[in-house]
Amino acid sequence: MKNCFLQIITLLFLLHLTGVRNVSAQNSGNVGGINWEFYGDGILTVGGATDIFMNFLDNASFNHIRNQIRHVVVEHGVTSIGTFAFQSDFIETITLPATLTAFAVQSFENCTALHSINVVAGNPYYYSDDGVIFSKLNAMLVACPPGKTGAYYVPDTVEIIDRYAFRKCSKLTSVILPPSVKIISDYAFQDSRIITVTLPASLISIGIGAFTMCNKLTTVNIPASVSFIGDAAFRFCDNLTSISVDNGNPVYSSIDGVLFDTGKQSLVVCPQQKKGSYIVPEGIKIIEVMAFCYCYGLTSITFSSSVTTLDIGALANCVNLKSIALPASIQIVNYQAFYCCDNLTEIINFSNSPQNISVSWLPSTAIAKCTLRVPAAAVGKYLLANNWKDFKEIVAIEEKIALDYNEIYLLSGNVKTVNAELTGGAANPKAVVWNSRQPEVVTVNNGKLTAVHPGTSVITASIDEGEVECSVSVIEKGKMLVDRAGVKMERAKLYVK
Repeated sequence: MKNCFLQIITLLFLLHLTGVRNVSAQNSGNVGGINWEFYGDGILTVGGATDIFMNFLDNASFNHIRNQIRHVVVEHGVTSIGTFAFQSDFIETITLPATLTAFAVQSFENCTALHSINVVAGNPYYYSDDGVIFSKLNAMLVACPPGKTGAYYVPDTVEIIDRYAFRKCSKLTSVILPPSVKIISDYAFQDSRIITVTLPASLISIGIGAFTMCNKLTTVNIPASVSFIGDAAFRFCDNLTSISVDNGNPVYSSIDGVLFDTGKQSLVVCPQQKKGSYIVPEGIKIIEVMAFCYCYGLTSITFSSSVTTLDIGALANCVNLKSIALPASIQIVNYQAFYCCDNLTEIINFSNSPQNISVSWLPSTAIAKCTLRVPAAAVGKYLLANNWKDFKEIVAIEEKIALDYNEIYLLSGNVKTVNAELTGGAANPKAVVWNSRQPEVVTVNNGKLTAVHPGTSVITASIDEGEVECSVSVIEKGKMLVDRAGVKMERAKLYVK
């Protein structure tokens, strides 16, 4: 039915060219050397020049008829069409001539009702199928009309989805890519409203911003064949909950719906719907460009001790972060890494030397109200360092001590080591003082416990700022131990964290 309608529009166009059409133009004129005629049936013809210039239809000459135009016929002889040339909420179809050699990637931008673009037969560069434009020079889908509805199946001859091809296709619900597609170009699906997209096993490259602002997209499955994903490819996808990667992919991987490189050294993208607290896995070195950007739901991000770089906009617009801790491993904090994180009130930096950070890494509004906590021995350095010295206040980190166990059961004669963890970033970690309150039951030497005699003791580890305890019960060999569930069992060792 749609093809039949397009044939009628094209026939009317040909009749106009041959003078057979007997419908008189209600309005006509010339804008910048381009002749136009408007007919009562909603058809606008334009021609008489080789180029249709940028924002053509925005000219005041069309004010009285712009909202009545339903079909645009570009006449033979026109070779190029400029950006936003036909933007309108009312145009439903556009017919392009055989002489057209080029058009701007956003020629039909904001044409929300445009459901079909037809290319007249004989054009050596383009052809149309089901109202979508394709290139004759390569296997490329060039432009899908913004008003196309429902699910769209890309023909199996296509290998490349061109830049902006599906941009602002607000009525498409899904796009199914065939096994022939290898490349999704930059911004190909930007600001479309697709709910699902099927990525084929043939896909190699996903361009910069390819799916940016796809606010209805909830999940993405990356096939094993993909070897390149551009910056911000899945950014500003408000409802994206998970990105999964085929286990056979040699370049990318995913953990808990977060995208990493396969070597797990770079965190590439955290889905925008990730909520609560997030701990960056150990081994990750780089938080990539805009990796956590607009993750509104995150209230806490913990960096592992392996992280060295926060790239441009890495945590931009994480507006619910109030405190962030930078491990001593951090070396580079790039431009706008914490852009619009205006609710930050505390930054804890464990580095003993001020790092190399970019100007504007943190909003000035945040710096004005933020407390910067650093190792006690480094406070003076930060007070003098560019891009650090402007914090509201710079104070020493409060040192704390913690043990990796708080309760231990041992058989007589057994040995167990308990580790004390110091936090606070002292330049020279303080010595921990160990003590056993009942040394006849268990002794301790620098965290090494030796079970001496059945009974109970408390092991303490202390620094100037505080003390922590661990309860130790020594059980006679061969005796039965009743655990907390009331089950009798003999245990050689029972360590309770």
